Order: sequence, then structure tokens, then C-alpha cells
Amino acid sequence: MNGLKPAKRMRMECLVNGDQSSEISSMFTLLHDVLEKEFTCAICHEILMTSTVLGCGHCFCAYCIYTWLRRSPKCPMCSRSSHRVTHLKNVDNFIKQVYDLLQPTEMKVSRAHDIEHRARLILLAKPDENTSVSDLTSSSIEESSASSSFTADSSILTANTSSDTDSVR
Repeated sequence: MNGLKPAKRMRMECLVNGDQSSEISSMFTLLHDVLEKEFTCAICHEILMTSTVLGCGHCFCAYCIYTWLRRSPKCPMCSRSSHRVTHLKNVDNFIKQVYDLLQPTEMKVSRAHDIEHRARLILLAKPDENTSVSDLTSSSIEESSASSSFTADSSILTANTSSDTDSVR
């Protein structure tokens, strides 16, 4: 666990030290393993936060892929050209339910802070008058019926490269 990021390390230590019963702890460990295997961002290697999918089918955290596409308009996994990103609300809901049911409170709070921090970073990178931090955070998306750029069927991100002077459809 030495090479893990601080937030992830704290979550894993809480699993190991666990204040939960052994049955719940083992169930969470199993589900956490599934989340890490199937719902991990290939860029940050964390469980997806505000999950998105590119046209090629690869999934990433919204912040991670937004940052990636600003440097290179290609999928980091398959190099397929991509500017269209679709929010996966059902995946966010599933991950949130797993965390809500089986995770200790301090881990839920830590994850919520991580998600909100990433949403703020997106806003700082590309401010948009119609998008607020609460629109970009996973917990707010699931609990709110307000529309945002990520709750629409898809969002379009433009890559800021020196050769890319055309607008993206």
C-alpha cells in the first residue's frame, strides 16, 4: 500500500483496520475488489468519480478525461480520436450505493471531498457560466434533479492543441 495516493491509502487502511463486523467487512472487501477491477479509471487508477465514457467505450473520471483531452484529442487506451464524452449516471449511482451501504462514514466523507475537489478543478480549468460545482459532483448529480452539462446525454470537450483550430461539433 506504500505507492497509493493518500486518499486511497486511507480508504484501504480503514478496510484493513475496519470498525465493521467481519461479515460486512468481507462483503465490502469483495465489492470493493469488483469496483477496483471493473470501475477503475485508467488515468488516475482510482474508482471512477463522476464516470464518463468515450465513443470507443473506454470509461474514465470526468476530470481525468477532460484534462487528457485538453492535451490530446485521443482516447488514452486505444488512441481513437474522441471529443464526445457521455456521463454514466447509472455507474455513479451503483458506486455510490455500494459506498453508502458498506463503507464507514469517514471513507464516504473522504470520497465526497475527492469528488467535489475534482469538480472544482474542472471549473477552474474551463469556467462555464451554466455549470456549478454541485452540478459536477457525483453525489449532487444523484441527489439533485437539476440539469447540468454532465447530466445531459453527452458533453462535448474540445482539445486545446496547437494544430486544433477548428471547433468541435
